Amino acid sequence: MNHSTWRTRGTRQLAGGAVEYDQEYVEARLAGDLGQAVYSRRIELGLSQAELAERAGMTQPQVSRMEGGDT
Repeated sequence: MNHSTWRTRGTRQLAGGAVEYDQEYVEARLAGDLGQAVYSRRIELGLSQAELAERAGMTQPQVSRMEGGDT
């Protein structure tokens, strides 16, 4: 996407028009939302990343990446 395309999307959004989003953007947003949900629930339950990883059959770095929205 070049700068003129970005400006056009921004202008349409400010005008209340429909804005098209790339699939990668949508997927990144969903991953971030999932990571935030996992983090919030883990904290509510008082679990460390290592404890959650053990319960989920994962490693602690995998949990960390998931909470960070990387996977």
